Amino acid sequence: MKEAKRKTTKKVKSKVVEAAPIIGILTLPNKNNDFLGNKQNFIDIITKGQQNNQNVYVVTTADLKLNQQQIFGYQYDGIYNRWRRIKIPLPKVLYNRISYRKYEALPKTRRLILRCLKNQNVHLFNPFFFNKWSLFQWLKKSNKTKNYVPITQRLKGWQEVNTLLKQFDTLYIKPVKGKAGSGIMRIRTMIDEGELPYELKIQRKKSIGTYQFKTIQALHKMIKKNTGPGKYIVQQGIQLAKNYDNPFDLRVLIQKDGSGFWNIAGIGARVAGAKSITTHVPRGGKIDEPNILLTQYFGKEKADELLEKVRKVTLKICNQIESASSYPLGEMSMDLGIDEKGRIWFFEANSRPMKFDEPHIRNQSLTNIIKYSQFLMNNQKSTHKPKRRERN
Repeated sequence: MKEAKRKTTKKVKSKVVEAAPIIGILTLPNKNNDFLGNKQNFIDIITKGQQNNQNVYVVTTADLKLNQQQIFGYQYDGIYNRWRRIKIPLPKVLYNRISYRKYEALPKTRRLILRCLKNQNVHLFNPFFFNKWSLFQWLKKSNKTKNYVPITQRLKGWQEVNTLLKQFDTLYIKPVKGKAGSGIMRIRTMIDEGELPYELKIQRKKSIGTYQFKTIQALHKMIKKNTGPGKYIVQQGIQLAKNYDNPFDLRVLIQKDGSGFWNIAGIGARVAGAKSITTHVPRGGKIDEPNILLTQYFGKEKADELLEKVRKVTLKICNQIESASSYPLGEMSMDLGIDEKGRIWFFEANSRPMKFDEPHIRNQSLTNIIKYSQFLMNNQKSTHKPKRRERN
């Protein structure tokens, strides 16, 4: 009788896999003698590696011993749909998929990442999550990128909100270390609403709250009540191009390829849900085709021009982020908006891109991960002196 497929983790202590250079997907251990992270994503990367004659294993921060030639790692068994914990050579390349900021910030984890950056025998790229405030500061330093950044200030008190509300009728308040749109607030001043001129929308984990206020002091009180202990930014609202009254923006995936150069893996579009203040799909947003949306709004000729400009702007921004961060980067996703007049705006970049749902982008992204890792294996690591990480 054929054994049913099941997911398990099995220890195999005696077997050691081949000594050929390997790729390790770096993640965190959990309490069940297993590991954290999107396992299906890891399986996809491992499968793409096999298609390119490249072995890929999952390695946890607990098992990564840089002073040892052999360490423990996890091998995926596709026949029985399970993971085996076995001994493997120390990976030549580490693809960082630590998925939680709070764990990455732990002193033990940070020390390990910094040791990887200094180690001449191991290539690790994308060592840390991006910080929203740092991103805007980096881009404002360059004449090539500063015009794509909305006016953005750190939220230290009410002066920033009051000053910006005199310039713009829409503002966004965003957590510096936010994820998937949670905790974002939108302020709108509505002169025609008479006694209730201020509207506040708050995007919580599972719901959206809408409130109206008579005075700016009442608005302040509600914002204070809903901001956590972390830091926030306040930002100019952009009037985005729309699809049937729903704003849309672009998601761009940029990765280094087998030649070591930045390459745009694909451009997707996300349309905001009817009641949402962002375009995130879990918030009611929908996936669409950029060329179709831009053509409907601007016409075909202008749409083609904009998409070409988006590609050029993306690479400018990407190069500036890499240069300003001073860390080795191999991929990032980027949220860009195009306003009603066709101007391009930068909203966010993510150093741990989520899986793109568009099949052609997904396939290209997996290929780039393998090919770039192989490029690193075949090239000597450049001397890297990690700068002191700014507190944010």
